[in-house]
Amino acid sequence: RIQRCPSCSLPSPHHHIQMVNVLATVAAIAAVSANFLPCSAFKGAPPMGTTRKVASVLSPLKPPVASTTADMPSRPMDTGAFIRIGDSTMARPAIVSASAVAAATEGDEFASTDGVAKMGEFSPLQTAVRVSVPLVAVLYLVDQQPLDGLTELVWSTIYNWGPAQLPLFEAVIASFGFFAPIAFFSCLHLVLGPERTMASRLDGKLPTRPFEWVELQNFHLWFNPLASYLGSIWIYHQFLHEKAPLPELAPTFGIFAFDLIFGVFLYDMCFFPIHWLMHKSSWGPLRRVHGYHHRSTNTLNSLETVQHSYIDGFLQVAVNIVVQQISLFGGFGHKHAMSRLFHNLVVTYLLSEAHSGYDLGWMSHRLFPEILGGAPRHEEHHHNGRVYYQQYFKYLDNFFGYTNDKEKGKKASQQQLPLHIPQISEQPPNRKSKLAVKVFK
Repeated sequence: RIQRCPSCSLPSPHHHIQMVNVLATVAAIAAVSANFLPCSAFKGAPPMGTTRKVASVLSPLKPPVASTTADMPSRPMDTGAFIRIGDSTMARPAIVSASAVAAATEGDEFASTDGVAKMGEFSPLQTAVRVSVPLVAVLYLVDQQPLDGLTELVWSTIYNWGPAQLPLFEAVIASFGFFAPIAFFSCLHLVLGPERTMASRLDGKLPTRPFEWVELQNFHLWFNPLASYLGSIWIYHQFLHEKAPLPELAPTFGIFAFDLIFGVFLYDMCFFPIHWLMHKSSWGPLRRVHGYHHRSTNTLNSLETVQHSYIDGFLQVAVNIVVQQISLFGGFGHKHAMSRLFHNLVVTYLLSEAHSGYDLGWMSHRLFPEILGGAPRHEEHHHNGRVYYQQYFKYLDNFFGYTNDKEKGKKASQQQLPLHIPQISEQPPNRKSKLAVKVFK
């Protein structure tokens, strides 16, 4: 079989085959080691399948109860984290107040859920998924023909589909990548039933208004993100970067797989400092840009994935566009369209999963808890803006100390010092936004 490089179109042997083989070998060794060597992070964690006691959003020691801001206990807090937004299940505000930004960017204390992602044993399904990664790598090293042929078949089907030639095809696929998992997680409680749903939710409760976005009066919750995203991509292709025609040749499976994995890794790494700045910057407008995304005090629903300001969404899309131009094999601007398409599907799913509020055995943080934080970490980030700025992986948060354990250590040392909390009168609920602001002393 003649293999051709999607970048240089040279027949085999070409300059990519050896690199693919080396990277596949390294991946197989690393994945096998991760599956069969004990992980110290699992020590003392509950085994898979045991009943998990879900901590309350408001207190790590009490079971979930219906609470209001008036029921919150008083405790020492720093001056950047003493304001909390009230019931966010009402009408959503068009403008985020300064108090909402303060709560969103710093946040209130949230019961630790990072330990949910750690387990002492893996179920058969989880083990099968984990073992499949090194198994596929080994099979590809032994014989590249089957997987390269499958990749060529998939790309040929996409290429010969009429809509694939449209300039907005990749953007439409990315939009579908958001819509499908948002709809899936919104309906999941209907499949699981009340008891299994509450056992699978991070707060132990049923979802709060999971079909809010379906209601006619709330059409803006999905229309605004969709229209702004597709409109921006159209402007980008019309005036800044003309859409190149799709390549006729398919990538090899090795090039496709490594560009896909590398793209997800690179996007998560590049957005980390931007996300950190939107929380830690002393410049108010930048913090306010991200504040809208953190307005909900309930456990997250997947709809929150696309609920953010235009500038916030623009920064995420801009980072993704740059990352989509980078290939391990073809250089800048030569990443194959097939890798770009599946990259968009993977990142949109992982974002939706992180905002779902669920903790199920097939989710990313359960399958690969060594490297992926998933919904538990991102849930805690939405309630405590001082921790967990990575959207998918864990290594940067762990390295820089943006974890719940490090934050508890900081709070313990700060409680030994007197804190000056300014006296602010309680603000009555605004009828337009219906957000109650409560000051804690």
